[in-house]
Amino acid sequence: MEQPTRLGEILLKAGVISEIDLARAIRQQQSTDRRLGEILCSLGCLTEGALVRALAEQLGLKVVPQSRLKPDPDLIPLFPAALLSEYSFLPIRLQGDGVEAVVFDPLDETPMQCLRFFTGREPRVMVAGKSLIDKAIEPYLKDSMPIHEGAVKDLLSWMNGLETGFLEQVRELCLNGLSRRASSLHALEEQGRLSISFKINGVLEEAASWPGLLIRPLAHALSTSTAFKVRLSVIATANGIMMTARFLRHQIATESLSEMPLNEDTRRAYEGLLADREGLVVIVGPPGFGKSRVLSASAAHLAGLGRQVIMLSADMDEAMPGSLGGIIHIRSAPSAGLISDLEFHDPDAVLVDDAVEPAALEAAARLALSGRLVIMAVPARDAVSLWKRIGGLQDGGRTVLTALRGILHPASEQGGQVFALLPL
Repeated sequence: MEQPTRLGEILLKAGVISEIDLARAIRQQQSTDRRLGEILCSLGCLTEGALVRALAEQLGLKVVPQSRLKPDPDLIPLFPAALLSEYSFLPIRLQGDGVEAVVFDPLDETPMQCLRFFTGREPRVMVAGKSLIDKAIEPYLKDSMPIHEGAVKDLLSWMNGLETGFLEQVRELCLNGLSRRASSLHALEEQGRLSISFKINGVLEEAASWPGLLIRPLAHALSTSTAFKVRLSVIATANGIMMTARFLRHQIATESLSEMPLNEDTRRAYEGLLADREGLVVIVGPPGFGKSRVLSASAAHLAGLGRQVIMLSADMDEAMPGSLGGIIHIRSAPSAGLISDLEFHDPDAVLVDDAVEPAALEAAARLALSGRLVIMAVPARDAVSLWKRIGGLQDGGRTVLTALRGILHPASEQGGQVFALLPL
């Protein structure tokens, strides 16, 4: 709720209400959740039009006529309709790094918070009458389920407890499911909550519980995502709304290294490793910590440097989304024989996902010793056996040196270190 004294001072300064009007409205506001501007209009102290014009003039904002209250049809589904109705605001379009919106009360911070949260952009607001905004929102309320008591407050409380916006929440949710080899996401809105599960190996596993008003925004975010492709179905049941999103690919669209779960120093050091033409880089971490993501981003990074890259993964349904020149994708378990044979293709770099077979690990190390850059993603549980198996390998007087922590760059005065550990 906005500070009534500020709005009251603006309206007093504009000469559209008296101090007696303001005092009456403030007394009534203390016993209701309604906003001060609405109360002043309902008491007959001023018209909605006069309120809007006064705010626009005093705050230097533009008044929007009814004819321009036409939101982008690809933007408005991202917002819960009940939230728009409750706080009388209407997102119009994305513009550069901002989001253009129309509000009834520009002094109310809640619409600004919602615009930032759902779009990740800074609001650029104009003003219009509440009745005009409500009329523009009405078509989007038709398909809404009955709103559970306290649903809007629950949503705002949930938003306030997060450090990232809605689209990032959806992205992280799906990346978590994909890292666990989920085939689909299932969501059910009932009793004011949104229960989200992943189907993994034919079994539904609970993943998250969100406020119920978010099922349609979630469906829209999934259907328009460029990070993953889904086949979406949404149906209304007697108990609530049910949504199923089947992942069409088990691989996400390629991201940059700057988006990886690495701190700045580690990322810079890792980019330095990728700049070298040869060496063995081992990415170590427990399941679900982003090893495959780093590997995919590394492939794109190397291709951008003009390198010929071969990427080997058993969990590749099809080629990675997008056009990545210079990358050959092979869908196969990383066996020792296959890794050894890659040398005849003369790649600049070989990337191996989920290398767990001891002989395959040794073959990758020998491929690195032959003068190529090899990057392997290895589960943390297999790291110790990796050290033991490849630590003493030699080829042409060069030795693979192990490291228990940190990053060893693949160059030294002792003949060339070709092992680097990147812990996740």
